[in-house]
Amino acid sequence: MGDIEAMIIAEPTGDVTDASNILIDKGEDFHFVVLRLGQTSSAHQLDEYVSKEASFNFVDIYIELITKFAEGK
Repeated sequence: MGDIEAMIIAEPTGDVTDASNILIDKGEDFHFVVLRLGQTSSAHQLDEYVSKEASFNFVDIYIELITKFAEGK
């Protein structure tokens, strides 16, 4: 596992996600994170793909995020 901060690019996005439906009755202070892997330039295209390496890297990211969350960090 690497340094999670170095592995994730955190930025606001104008993208749309169906997951935003869970925010309908939440206040502005509700924490919400969308994680995605792959290239946004190919998102929702006929030839959209995610490399095996990116998939395996995301497994490491999920493990680290869940571990830190469980530890209260």
